[in-house]
Amino acid sequence: MRKIFLLLLTIYFFSIAANAEHSSKPSWNKDLKNGYITTSPLIVEDQVFVRTSGFWTGTDRPHVYSFDLESGEENWRFKSNTSVQHDMSPILYVEASSGDCGSWGNLLVIGWTDGKITALNSTTGELVWEFQAEVATWGITGEMGLDGDAVVVPTRQGLAVLCLADGTEKLRVDLGELGWRNGVTVTEESYLLGNENGILKSISKEGEITNLSEFDGKIRHKPVVTQQGILIHLQTINGSSIYIGQNLLSQEGHSPAIPLQVESKVYLGTSSHIIEIDCEEDCQISQKNEFKCNGEISKIYYNSKDLVVFPSNEKTGGWAFGIENFELKFQDIGTYTTAGISSNNNGVIALGNDNGILFVQFDESISVDDNKSTLLAKINVLFLSILIFPFVFKHNPKLGINLGVLCALVVLILVT
Repeated sequence: MRKIFLLLLTIYFFSIAANAEHSSKPSWNKDLKNGYITTSPLIVEDQVFVRTSGFWTGTDRPHVYSFDLESGEENWRFKSNTSVQHDMSPILYVEASSGDCGSWGNLLVIGWTDGKITALNSTTGELVWEFQAEVATWGITGEMGLDGDAVVVPTRQGLAVLCLADGTEKLRVDLGELGWRNGVTVTEESYLLGNENGILKSISKEGEITNLSEFDGKIRHKPVVTQQGILIHLQTINGSSIYIGQNLLSQEGHSPAIPLQVESKVYLGTSSHIIEIDCEEDCQISQKNEFKCNGEISKIYYNSKDLVVFPSNEKTGGWAFGIENFELKFQDIGTYTTAGISSNNNGVIALGNDNGILFVQFDESISVDDNKSTLLAKINVLFLSILIFPFVFKHNPKLGINLGVLCALVVLILVT
């Protein structure tokens, strides 16, 4: 009897271990070979989207790629033949829906430095529609926004509001001043946009323009709306300045990063520090640490935690996870990093560096089919119980009790 029990128990644990080993997810990387990765990759369901920018030669040009999240196999790629380098507008994923100007499927909307805005079918990579904005050396470099059935685009000299269904123009505003990485913020009443002249503008949904503030510097990020006023991290000749409305909060280092707002907190970076500002009551610097960050700050879910990460714009590379007593990770990538990190709800992260290498990292605790593994384990426990208990209790009640406790312990471990 004991031999039979031990044999069945061994088979049970072996089957669970084998299934878990079979289901573990491997991490993978891809050398895209034709440009920097200067904006965060994007994980959407079973796909990873990423774009390249800069340093191509000859006939090579920047691309947008889709890869299978699990296997790393390429699904599709889209090539821009006319882009003029430094494509720094983040890719924008739009779920299928409809509005006053029509309906659309799942889209990937891309802004290019040649002034084009392209909407791609996110499943196939096919071009759905295209719009041409103005070019003054550069075209689109800032972060776009969504407003109902429209995408709001900060163009080189103004603003364009385009229907998501077909790319038709709903609103076009020429502001006269040049913009660079000047993303747009969409509010209920208006669109907020800064420019290279340091002017913060509000454009109503009807196209009326109001100058909200005028600073001595350059606004190179989308305005951050807090309960205490609009936060601007202004790039200046001597470094940078943080303003809340018209009030100067702090003088900081050079080359400000793209800020990140998480509820009442705003995270910023410069060539000398990473900074946390708490705006729950009044905006004040709550944390600050020495670190060089000039790129995209991002929030991810990793190792069962929500974390803010800062790309390291140093030759050694890597990302700072957290701000106080931060942990520097992924330095083995080994080069300058300016792009943010993307994650999904399962803790899978996608990151890329200035050498054009895309990395996808899986949480080691995640398996391909955790639910099936757990279900198989429970079925095995139930099968063993039904098979052995009646025989054991009939011949040795004490052993039956001990065996019941063991099986209960296994079930408890699985549930936990």
